[in-house]
Amino acid sequence: KNQRKALDLYNDLLTLREPPMRILFLLSKQFRQMTLAKKMSGEGAAQSEIASRLGVPSFAVRNLLTCARAYSTEELEQAEVDSEEAVKTGRLQDVLSVELLIVKYSTGR
Repeated sequence: KNQRKALDLYNDLLTLREPPMRILFLLSKQFRQMTLAKKMSGEGAAQSEIASRLGVPSFAVRNLLTCARAYSTEELEQAEVDSEEAVKTGRLQDVLSVELLIVKYSTGR
């Protein structure tokens, strides 16, 4: 939820010639993991169980849950859809699609 920092980091990655589609994939993966972690946590799953089911280390689950608190489950699910839809349908260029995603989901409350 820090839009300026998110856009600065994104521009740094572009400067380092990181492909926008790779960044988009990683953002999509992060939103998916946050969604699943939040749902499992809400169902009472322990951190170790969530880590095992997601295939990530336990400390990563702690970070995922911390980040997920800033979003509702519905927002996280929508972010997953938004993160790939525009590029896959060809409506937007990949660079613009990532920028719009960052702007939409990094706006503070």
